[in-house]
Parts: sequence; structure tokens; C-alpha cells
Amino acid sequence: MQERSGGAGFGQHRLSETIAAPIAYTPDHIRARIVAGRSELEGQRKFVTVLFADIRGSTALIEAMDSEDALERLDPVVQRMIDAVHRHEGLVARVQGDGIMALFGAPLAREDHALQACKAAMAMQAAVDALADPRLKIRIGLHAGPVVVRSIAHDLSIHYDAVGVSVHIAARMEQLAEVGEIRLTEQVRELVEGEFEMAAVGRVEVKGLSEPIAVFSLQARKAGRSRWQIRKARGLTALAGRKDELGRLDALYQEARAGKGQIAAITGLPGIGKSRLIHEFLAGLDDARTSAAMVVEASGQPDGRTEPYLAVGNALRAWLSIGERDPREEAQRRVDAWLAGLRSELRTFAPAYRFLLGMPPADSAWERLDPADRKAEMHRAIAALLKEGAREQPLVLVVEDLHWIDPESADALASAVPELAGSKALLLLSSRPEYQHRWSGMPVHELALSPLSAADERELLDRLLGDRPAGGGDPGAELKTAISARAQGNPLYAEEILRALAVGGAIKKEGGAFVLARDLAAIEIPATVQAVIASRIDALPAGPRGLLEVASVIGQTVPAPILAAVAGMDRETMFVLTAALVERSLLDEIKQGADGEYAFSHALIRDVCYESMLKSRRKVMHGAALDAFEGAYADRLGEHAGRLADQAVLAERWDGAVKYGQMAGARAAELSAYGEAVRAYDLAIDALERSGATKPELAIDLRIAQQAPLGAMGRIADMERRLGEAEAICRGIGDRRRLGQIKLSQTFALNYLGRLNEAIAAGTEGLELARSYQEHVLSLGGAYYLAQAYQWSGQYGRVVELLAAETHRFKGPLRSRRIGTAGTLSVLWYGLLGAARAYLGDFARATSDVDEAAAIASETKRPYDLVLSKWYQGFARYHQGNAAEALPLLEEAHRLCAEASIVFLMPVVGTSLGYVKALLGRHAEGIADLERAAQQSRQTRLAYAIAWSTSYLGHVYLIAGAPEKARAALEDARKIAQTHGYRGVQETAQRLLDEIRQGEGGSAS
Repeated sequence: MQERSGGAGFGQHRLSETIAAPIAYTPDHIRARIVAGRSELEGQRKFVTVLFADIRGSTALIEAMDSEDALERLDPVVQRMIDAVHRHEGLVARVQGDGIMALFGAPLAREDHALQACKAAMAMQAAVDALADPRLKIRIGLHAGPVVVRSIAHDLSIHYDAVGVSVHIAARMEQLAEVGEIRLTEQVRELVEGEFEMAAVGRVEVKGLSEPIAVFSLQARKAGRSRWQIRKARGLTALAGRKDELGRLDALYQEARAGKGQIAAITGLPGIGKSRLIHEFLAGLDDARTSAAMVVEASGQPDGRTEPYLAVGNALRAWLSIGERDPREEAQRRVDAWLAGLRSELRTFAPAYRFLLGMPPADSAWERLDPADRKAEMHRAIAALLKEGAREQPLVLVVEDLHWIDPESADALASAVPELAGSKALLLLSSRPEYQHRWSGMPVHELALSPLSAADERELLDRLLGDRPAGGGDPGAELKTAISARAQGNPLYAEEILRALAVGGAIKKEGGAFVLARDLAAIEIPATVQAVIASRIDALPAGPRGLLEVASVIGQTVPAPILAAVAGMDRETMFVLTAALVERSLLDEIKQGADGEYAFSHALIRDVCYESMLKSRRKVMHGAALDAFEGAYADRLGEHAGRLADQAVLAERWDGAVKYGQMAGARAAELSAYGEAVRAYDLAIDALERSGATKPELAIDLRIAQQAPLGAMGRIADMERRLGEAEAICRGIGDRRRLGQIKLSQTFALNYLGRLNEAIAAGTEGLELARSYQEHVLSLGGAYYLAQAYQWSGQYGRVVELLAAETHRFKGPLRSRRIGTAGTLSVLWYGLLGAARAYLGDFARATSDVDEAAAIASETKRPYDLVLSKWYQGFARYHQGNAAEALPLLEEAHRLCAEASIVFLMPVVGTSLGYVKALLGRHAEGIADLERAAQQSRQTRLAYAIAWSTSYLGHVYLIAGAPEKARAALEDARKIAQTHGYRGVQETAQRLLDEIRQGEGGSAS
């Protein structure tokens, strides 16, 4: 522990034995949980709130005292600290000297761990103040963050402890606190925002941290508000989706108004929008209905399940508008007046109503009732009150979070339901899927909320992050995609992820919308979301929870045979446990039977479960999963190569990772899944380096194989980096055969980096090397890249000369083969040849060439081939003056390109599409398409694409009669083209600029 200035450090005083032995003061249910499972004994990773508290100045206080006298003086204070922690479901991990360390959220995860820690801190301050000893004052520090928690077995006891930087930060908060103060970090403040009043202290340095951290002082608890009210106070975006559900609620309300009582049970995963739906419905009632209806709201509380009739009592207080902080005398007066106004048959239940409101029943007969009779009387009182409230006017009774409701309130509401069948009552109940409704006497209309549809989620993200600009691309598209991938249609998760990114400085506002401020390697799970999910997982019995951990190691989708093998259990036992997980909506069964398959109902459930395990345990389990996959799919390993590679990496079996990474990369590239292909090759390259094996040829081949998918994704700088690595290895071992292949691939990269002279030099060298080793297939790939350099430098005759003589080679097996290219080489070959001939005005042969490219693409059915061939067909036709024929070809190319996410071709196709629309008189559409394409070109950072699309944009501005805009775009295009040697683009831009200067803009089309 850290030493404390001004007070005794832990271990300096020996407290009474009751306090000093952790096993003695840990509550039974927490103690049982610690020893319940082996994983907890080994250790777990958890996100918790850590509390440190100590008596300030205790050394000076007791230095002249006898040891027993010192214990008598300090023990009451420490005991009050411990009691406060236990009242709020915390665990006292250490008691040493004059202070304690406590954990909230471990060993049982709680989604309100920070709230309970703050409440405990305030409770222990109040308890110590009540001792009325001015020399006994405490200071408290709080921090929320990840820790490793573990159970340490001693001879006769078990000690539960936590380690990690979060413990250090919490201890530092305590050391910085003044006497009688509670200090907490930004992380705690974020988790309890809206619950407490706080004062900013400033930013402080903490040893071991690179940056100062924000610190706050906890002041007071705010007036009681529900979780929904706190969230609403932060600000809400307009509701996305849920129109059908709102319509159903409105129909049920109309039935209730007609005297046919109704129950709507709204269920769904945390954050899916249950509360939002209810309160959007209430807000949507029109004035006439609002004035005629009484709305009473109550909710279950995470820490209220042990307090009898808490939910019903809260509802009655809401009915009477009695606030949490109203003076007792005022509340009593209001209750007396209300009781006096009741009809006589209801006044007989006055003792029950007083009891619900936490007031003395003032009735001797009530006091004499045995528990069973008192419960029955309470049920009758509640049923009578609800029926009375719905007799003359509609009553909308909202009870949220039934999964947290105390059993007595649940029983009371269930017993009242039959009395409401013929009334004007509408009960709106919300719960998570694991809660089992027990209503009878009325039909229950269940509304199970699913994740938002893709369209509704896009609408939500547009509102959260800023709408797409009307005239161009969406600058926040990457951020929206990243959030969508994590939130998966859960609106609360999306909002909390956005808040976490904003707090962490990962996003910024630009032009009225949020965009990424820095590259995101991954979006971390917000602490709020993590707490919600972890508490659901920790509520599971040991068997299902252990199986869920095994499933999380296997992946997002979980084949049943693999799950049984890794868990080491028979299928029957596994099916029983998975049924419990499916029932609680943690897993979904997506395929039944012996070869069935499961999937986590949300990816974040898998992530939280997986991250809770120690890395050492995960490594062993990944090894078991790898063995299980290899055994189950021995005859089709290629189909599962991606999963096998991931398991091998996480098991640190590097040879397997290299093998399966290479297989996965080749398979993904063949399927045009370029992002996955790049990732797989990265994995294999890294694994080969980690293995320590000396395999330079394999190291080169992996880098060469990665070039085609990198090129398809427009990641040209990464291509150049990998090729540079490969060239260095190649020269180191004197492998000139592979060097030729590298040089030809470098030609492609240098083309797109706008370094044409270097590209032509590299292509010429590579082609000579390939031909010297009679690498005929490789030489064809090199000739294509060299021809591309000639094309971009405006040497169209050289392109035809290089390519036309070799077309006969594509009449056989090479017709459908890739040769280090993203697309089929013959498709690229004929397309480029046709484009060069179109530039030269040889339209008959140009059309023949591009149509041949399209014919081959229809045979291979590769997305890249289809996009490129359609584009080349459109390109040749509009150069010949057939814009109407070109339009459907380019529209189809653009659609296919978007579907296959071929990023670097999007601006190429979009440029031609916008140009053709403008040629056909659709100027506004054409300009919008071209502005978007120019923006996309700048995002890809491909110099040729930028120059080319900007040149076309200038031409279309000219066609549309906007010469000033045309001049600006064409000057930009000319400068870029001149810098990089794109002579064709430069000459076109210069010609159009000359036309503008000569006043010929009106006839430029």
C-alpha cells in the first residue's frame, strides 16, 4: 500500500481480531461467491470502483495511548467504514491500520458499482461524523477502472484482493483528499453523472501516469431521480424507429380508455430502448388524452430487491407527489389529506397505505396481524387503489425494470391484475429477457424489442454524429461505421460509445458533424456498457457462466461440437447449459442439432465475457479450441483457416498461425474480401517473426501475396512499405527471381503514389528480370503494370505496343487467372488496352477489347472484374460519344463497387458516372457525383485519381456554365498532373483552361 502523509500507514496499528481477519467480516453471500468457481480462485479481470478510506492524523491521535486504548479509539471508526461498504454491496478487501480498501463490482459485477461506492463513501462519512469526536475524521478516495481480482488462500481463510493501476490511482485520491472530503476521478464522475453534486478540484499528477488526471470532490446526493430521468437530463436525440411499437401501445391505450384494462410487457436487452419507448409514448399522448389520464411511474432498483414493497411504495409516493426530500411533516399532512378524501371503503386500508409510505400505521389491529394476513391485506389495498384510480379516468401505471423489483411488490401487482380487467387501466411494464412474468387474469401483450434495423440505426447515427452533407460524401462515415459495428443496433450502446469517444478526445466536430480526430485501432467498451453486461454475466450460475466463457474464446459464432470439445463435457450437458444461456438472451441458437451453432446475442457480450478472463487462462483455452477445430474440420481446413489462424495466434502457436494465416489470406483474396485478406497476411507475417524461424523465402512470399488486396483497398503506402521489406530480404539472400516480382509490384505502387518515372524504371527492371528467368506468367503481370505507367503518363501508343502483341496468351488457362493482381489479369489487360485505343480514337478495336474484358468477367464472376469491366465499357462508349449507352454500364459498376467495398475504384467509377450524367444534360446530378468522387479521391490520397476526378469536375462545371468554378478545379488538376507527370490529364486540363480564356466556355461540351 501507499504510505499516507499525515496519517498512519496500513499495518502500523493492530486492530481487533474481528476487524483484522477478512473472512470474519465478509458477508456470507459474497464469501460463498468467492469460493464458488475455480476461475475466480485463479483470478479475473473486472471493471470496478475502488474505495480507499482512512483516519486522518491517527498517528498523532494515539501515539501516547496504550495499545488497547488505541484500539478502542480507532475500532469504532473502522467498523463504521466496513458497515457502510457492506450496506452498499461492496467487498472490503483489506483492513490494515487505520483504514480500509473496498471493491464495488467484484466479485459480483454490478452495473451501478460507482453509484454504490459513492453512496457508501457518503454513508461512512455520516456515520463517523455521528460519533461527534472532532479528532476522528476520515478522508476517502475513489477511482473506477480495470483490475485483476483474485482469491488468495491462507491456512484458515480466503483473502480477496485486487491489483492494478486503478488501485494505485484510488489510493492516490485518498492521499490527496482533505479531512472530511471524498475525492474521485473523472472515470467515477462519468459513471454517476446526474446522481450527485460535485466540485471540480483540477488536474493532478499521479506517479506512473503520463498525463495529469481530472479530480472532483463529492458534495451531496441530488434529489431522487430514476435512471431514465438522469439519462433524459443529459439530452435525447429524436427517436429512431419503433413506429410499429408506438402504434401498438396507442391501440392498447384506446382499449383501456374504453374500459378494457390492458397490460403491455416490453422486454429487451439492456439499452435496447424500453424506457425510451415508454416515455416517447407518454409524451406523445395528445392534450385531450393527457388531461383525462393519470400517469403513475415507478421502477425496480438494483439495490432495492431486499426492501419489501419498495417499488409499490415509490409508485404511491409518485401518485401523491411526495418527493424524497420533502419534510416529514409536510408529507404526513399530504397523506392525511389524501386519506380523508378517499371513499369510505378505501379508507379502511389506511394503515396499509401508511405502511407503504414508510409512516406509522397508527392502528393497533394492523399491528396484531400475522405476516400472512398482513400480506393479504396489503394486496387487497393495492388492488383497490389501482381499481379506484382507473374507475373514472384512464390510469397509466408504468413499472420499469421489473427484473430488479422486490418480490413483495411483484406479488402485489400480480394479485391486483384480475381486478383491473374491466377498468380503464393500462399497465406498462418493462424488463430484461430473463425476467419471468407471472400475471394471470388479463392477457399480457408482449412487445419484445429487437435491435434497430440498419436504416433506423443509420438515422440514429446521423442524428448523433451529424447528417450527411447534401452535396457530397459523408465525412463522418468511417466513425459511423465503427460505432455501428460495435453497437449493433443497440441505441444506448451507440450513445455511450459516442460519449466515451468524446471524453477520450478520439472525435471532434467538423462542419457541424463529428468525425474521427485520430485513427482508431479499436473502439473500447464504455464503462457504463461494460458494467451492464458484466452484471448480467455474473448473475449466472457457475455452470452456464463457465460455458459462456468457453464460448467467448471460440468466437462470436460457436459451433456446438467445438464448444463441447473445448468445455470437456458431453453434448447433453452442454445443451442443457446452452439452453439456459439462450433463455437469458446471452446466446442465440442459429442452427439446431448435433452440428448446431450458437452466436452471442450481441458482440459486446462476448467481448466483456472474454476480457474478464486472465490472459494465461485464455491462452490455454485457445490451444484447446485450435485442437478442436483441427479435429472437427480436418478435411476442410481451408474453409475455417481464418478462425484457425486467430486461435493459433492467441494460443501463441506461431507455426500454426503462419500456416493458417497464409491459407486465410489466399482464400479471402479469392473471394474479394480484401480487408480480411490483408489482416490474414499481416497475422502470418507477424507470426513468422515471432516464431523465430529462418524462412526468408516465405517472408518474401507473404509480403508479395499481400500486394493485390492492399492495392484493391487503396492502401498504397502500406504496399510500398511491405515491398520495401521484401526487397531488403530478397537482396540479403541474393534471390533475383523474386526480386523481379517485387520490382513489378513496386511499379503498381509507384504508379498510384504519383511517381511515374520511378514506376517506369522499376517496371522495366522487373520485366527484364522476369524474362531473363523465363517467368512468362510473371512477365505478363509486369507488362500490365508498366503499361499502366505509360497510360498515366499519356503515352497511349506505348500501351498499345506493349499489350496488343500479347493478347493471344489469354486464350488458354491464363484467361481466368490472377497474377499478383486484385482482378483477373486478362480483364485488366483488355480493359487497359481498350482505354488506350479509345484515347487514340480507335473506337472499333477499343469497343472490342473492353467487351472481351466484360465477357471474361462474366465467367469469373469476381466483383473486382465485374466493376472494372463495366467501367471500361462505359469509358470506351462515352469517349466515342455514346453517353446514353455508357450510363447503365457505369451505374451498374458503381452499384457493384459499393456492394463489394472496393474503395479505391469508387472515385474512378463515380467520376465517369458524374461526367456522363452531365453530358446527358443532368448537370446538377453530375456535379454532385463528381464533387463526391473528387472528395473520395482526396480521401484515398491517390494522386492520379485526384487529378483525374478534379479535371473531369472542372469540365462538367464548364458544361454547366460555371466558368469560375471550372477554372479553379482545372488549375488544381493541372498542377497535380504536372507535379506527377500525368501528361494526359495535364494536357486535357490545359486545353479546357485555354478555352475558358478564349471565351469558348459555351461550346466546351
